[in-house]
Amino acid sequence: MLIPLDQTNWTLLPDDTFYDNRCGLKVSLGKYTNISPSVCVDLHDGESSCLYIGNNVTINDGVIIGSNTVIKDNVRIDAKTKIGTQCHIDGGVSIGPLCNIGDFATIRSSAIRQCVVIGKHAVLEAYSSIGDNSSIYDECHISPCVNIVPNAIIPRTPIYIKDHHYWLGWCGQDFIGCDDGVYSYQDWINNKQFAMQDNWELTTEEKILFQKQLMLVIDWIRTFHK
Repeated sequence: MLIPLDQTNWTLLPDDTFYDNRCGLKVSLGKYTNISPSVCVDLHDGESSCLYIGNNVTINDGVIIGSNTVIKDNVRIDAKTKIGTQCHIDGGVSIGPLCNIGDFATIRSSAIRQCVVIGKHAVLEAYSSIGDNSSIYDECHISPCVNIVPNAIIPRTPIYIKDHHYWLGWCGQDFIGCDDGVYSYQDWINNKQFAMQDNWELTTEEKILFQKQLMLVIDWIRTFHK
């Protein structure tokens, strides 16, 4: 059920939050907000719902926000983006138009461009950037300071090596390693990227384990792009 975020139907409570008399929604609203009249909250029948919106938040036309979501200070959400239920949008986040953020997602201080899909329970750490038309699958955890190029697809399957994790995806003819830049298909197969990480001193067993995990991701990508 979509309810417009219309303050004309709100009652101020003693704790300085607001109560929407139409639907029982409780709203904590910060100062200096700029929220379009067409913004709606997506409520589910029978659930207790609240919404937290911090200071200096801008939410543009046609945005839909799920119940029990937290939007911290200095956030901008552009037109026709959908934010899921129980999401946490940290301070300083910028989300472009026509994006879809899945339920229970966590977005730290990062920039998300237009037409991006973020899956359920996904985590995007701080100081990262997601390019236009990219898709981040459910439960994917993107490390801090990662720049994901446009049109990337980041699957759920991680690769772990020496306490580093790689969320590998497909972007044109390249795999993308979110901790370590972009490598070509053949570079991954030939294991060339280890020459750039000499300090890891990988054992033969670790390299074999890496190759096995990598092939699982390659098989997934080949299936996806048939």
